[in-house]
Amino acid sequence: RTPLSNLRLKLEAIQLQSQVDDRTYAQLGDAIAGADSIINTFNALLRISKIEAGKHSEKFKRLDLSALLDDVLELYSPLAEDKHQQLVIRTDSVIQIIGDRDLLFQAISNLLDNAIKYTPENGQIDICLIQTETALSLSVCDSGPGVPESELGQLSRRYYRLDASRSLPGNGLGLSLVDAITKAHKAQLIFAANKDADTGLCASIAFPPE
Repeated sequence: RTPLSNLRLKLEAIQLQSQVDDRTYAQLGDAIAGADSIINTFNALLRISKIEAGKHSEKFKRLDLSALLDDVLELYSPLAEDKHQQLVIRTDSVIQIIGDRDLLFQAISNLLDNAIKYTPENGQIDICLIQTETALSLSVCDSGPGVPESELGQLSRRYYRLDASRSLPGNGLGLSLVDAITKAHKAQLIFAANKDADTGLCASIAFPPE
């Protein structure tokens, strides 16, 4: 990671030199973006490995999952507004669980970011956090192109990307990270077709009852 960071800094320093012409400046910008992508991939892999090794369990404590969801929505609502997407939210007022707040924030953020990315303009995204006597689930359902049923089981595999999404930014690790975080909380990540829309995907985290 350090050599890559040093390389990025050197490229950035060269780019800022006054004698660099416009073409070279743009090429250096592409190289910097490539370095950033590699660094982000490395950091994601490192984080997944740490989570799978159980190195975050000491940070588990009781937290309000509904309040955490509100924080994620506050961060991502402007992105949905830019695409004129409607966020429909259904949640119980106070839902408490034992977990790592930072990790759960990351997991929910990844699911919502994916939904916003793949839902077209003027589409709808449904976020539901519901607790019953026997179950607790958080789901994010989009109205995007959806995923073939035969490929639903592959979505959390590292580096896996649908052919239709290969032109979009990403490294194929976002859902792998969600899956690792989910398993660290002894929960299950489930993908299914969005039955409330003509197309779309539902990603749900089913937490175990306490």
